Amino acid sequence: FCSAQSAKDINSPLRPISKKFLVISNILFAGLAIAYLLFRYLFVRLQPLHLSLGKWYFFPKIFLFYLRLLVFPFGLHMQHSLKDNDFLLQMPLFLSALIFMGLIFAAIKFIKDKYLRFALAWFIFWMLPFLGFLKFNSDMAEHWLYISSLGFFLIAAKFISQNNILMNKLAFSSIILFFCFLSIQRNAIWCDDISIYKDTLRYNPDDSKLHYNLGNAYSRRGL
Repeated sequence: FCSAQSAKDINSPLRPISKKFLVISNILFAGLAIAYLLFRYLFVRLQPLHLSLGKWYFFPKIFLFYLRLLVFPFGLHMQHSLKDNDFLLQMPLFLSALIFMGLIFAAIKFIKDKYLRFALAWFIFWMLPFLGFLKFNSDMAEHWLYISSLGFFLIAAKFISQNNILMNKLAFSSIILFFCFLSIQRNAIWCDDISIYKDTLRYNPDDSKLHYNLGNAYSRRGL
């Protein structure tokens, strides 16, 4: 993505990406996505989806919460809910709605690059099902961001390439090392089910399901 933009520079050694290559790559990507969805539908048992409008008005809060997780990945755990002690979830609904509409308006008005518009559309489209319009086994979950986050990181890559952060080796290295440190921390927690449940109980100490799952995990190990 960044290479395609940088190739427009006369002094850039990179060659522009041809339209034929873009078309073929998009077709391959769409084919892989369809194949994956068919595999999940045919061979993986999933819970049936139900339209649920009981919490639809919380979608600005959920959207801002997910955006915060991508920008500032702190307070991560496996069982989020609308009752979490997070300032974005506890702020008045009208304020979160105003912030949400302001972000969407600013994005539509100021993002003129077609690649960034595609990234923004991708981010919002794949996040829509998880904003409270469908009934799942949880209000929110971090792994529901996997597909939509591609659009977010395309936008982040464009921002980094345009603001010469790559040229500032100290700043860029600090950012990379910081996120590497956070990843190592999460890997240590996700090493087994006991550590996962114990970590999540720090955020939801009264959750009966977590206590039950932790007890089963101890029982399987004879503890």
